[in-house]
Amino acid sequence: MNIGVDRRGLVNEHDISRLLDFRKAREEAFAANLAQGKVTASNVRGNDKGYAGENALDAKLETYWATDDGVTRAALEIDFGREIEFNRFVAQEYIALGQRVKRFSLRIWKNDHYEAVAEQTTIGNKRILVLPVVRTRKVQLVIEESKASPTIANIQIFNAPGE
Repeated sequence: MNIGVDRRGLVNEHDISRLLDFRKAREEAFAANLAQGKVTASNVRGNDKGYAGENALDAKLETYWATDDGVTRAALEIDFGREIEFNRFVAQEYIALGQRVKRFSLRIWKNDHYEAVAEQTTIGNKRILVLPVVRTRKVQLVIEESKASPTIANIQIFNAPGE
C-alpha cells in the first residue's frame, strides 16, 4: 500500500483513517456471497462427486471442480432460481496444482440466451472481476482455454454497494 512512517516512526493518522475506510469498503463489497443455486458442469473428472461443480461454491479452497484429463475447455453454470443483481465475480483456481486457465469468459442469461459480460485471461490464485451491475437468473463461467484440465476451487458473486 506504500504507506510509510512519519518522523515519529508512526503511521500518519490520516493514513490510518484511510486504511480503515478501505477496510470498511472492502468488507461491505464482499459481505454477502450470492453464488448459490443449482450447479451444472459440462464435464466432471471421472463423474466423481469429489470433483463436482458444487465444490466451487462450498467456500473451501481444498475442494474444487475438475474436468477429465485432456478436457481443457469446459463450462460451469449456476442457476440461482431467481433473478439477482451483481457487480463482482470472484474465481480461484486450486493453485496447489498450478495455474491452468489461460482464457475464460463470464456469461449471463439474458433474453433466453447467454451473453458474455467479460472475457479475460488467467484466473490463478484469485481473479476479481469488477462489472457494471447486471441482472440475471443464471451465470456461466466458460473456460475457453487451459494448459491442463481446469481446477476451480472457488466462485463468489457479490453486489457491492455504491456501484
